[in-house]
Amino acid sequence: SSMGSVELTSTTLVTARRTGNTNNTTCSWEVVEHWPGVIKLVQRGTIALAAAASSNTATITAVTVGKAEVSFLGARVGDGGAPTNQDNNNYLVLTNTTTVTAGRGATNFDSVVGFQVTDWK
Repeated sequence: SSMGSVELTSTTLVTARRTGNTNNTTCSWEVVEHWPGVIKLVQRGTIALAAAASSNTATITAVTVGKAEVSFLGARVGDGGAPTNQDNNNYLVLTNTTTVTAGRGATNFDSVVGFQVTDWK
């Protein structure tokens, strides 16, 4: 009943966060540095899902859909409650050149989903 998210908060610090409960949460992370010049643009953000919402969107700077990759950066679900597996079942879609959509399997709790869009050259 506890999910976490991780974020690179500086050049030397990875910060992990979890839903506001007392359960232990283990978060895995990986930092990747690519060869210079292979990435056109990297955009990161979060998408908030209100308790009754099955999906929501974020607007990003235009990318080339055929060369862009969307990465899931974790989610924080159900502050103050006990989320089910369906509440924790979040997904991301690059809907079009300027829109990322986050969705989920159940709508019992508020949720915040982290994303990264990499536009490759």
